[in-house]
Amino acid sequence: VFAGPALGLWICGPLMSLIDTMVIGQTSSLQLAALGPGTVFCDYLCYIFMFLSVATSNMVATSLANKDEELAQHQVSTLLFIALTFGIGMFLFTKIFGVQVLTAFTGSKNHEIISAANTYAQIRGFAWPAVLVGLVAQSASLGMKDAWGPLKALAAASVINGVGDIFLCSVCGYGIAGAAWATMVSQLL
Repeated sequence: VFAGPALGLWICGPLMSLIDTMVIGQTSSLQLAALGPGTVFCDYLCYIFMFLSVATSNMVATSLANKDEELAQHQVSTLLFIALTFGIGMFLFTKIFGVQVLTAFTGSKNHEIISAANTYAQIRGFAWPAVLVGLVAQSASLGMKDAWGPLKALAAASVINGVGDIFLCSVCGYGIAGAAWATMVSQLL
């Protein structure tokens, strides 16, 4: 009852990148090639902060097991602030070092791929604070034994991402930038 929805939480993040790949793959091979380093940069940068998720669920579950709701609230509040701070730091890191990191992935001779991948990463970078805050909020819910609430939110975000990708990329023709905007907006929502 708990493990199934919790597993779904970890599938939704990579699913958004897969949706971007499926839609972009229909329109441009260059932009499809750029999604590789772009999604790796965005998805893996987030994994660096998985300790926030583990810490949150562990601390909240332990506090609630000890029947100390006030401590659990304080811990969640503190971890949300830390997540917001790291999210702003990730945004700045993406803005400042995005091209250098993507060049290390692709090689300096792939200017077109680097440019397209950087467009994708820069747009998705706007959501970093919300992504990390959401990660802490999801983990707090898991610590409170609620796996369904976060799963519903992430499922809705995945649907919004899919619809946004189809509209912005296929209908409006925005390509990789449209995919990034759709993913970023779905993560914010």
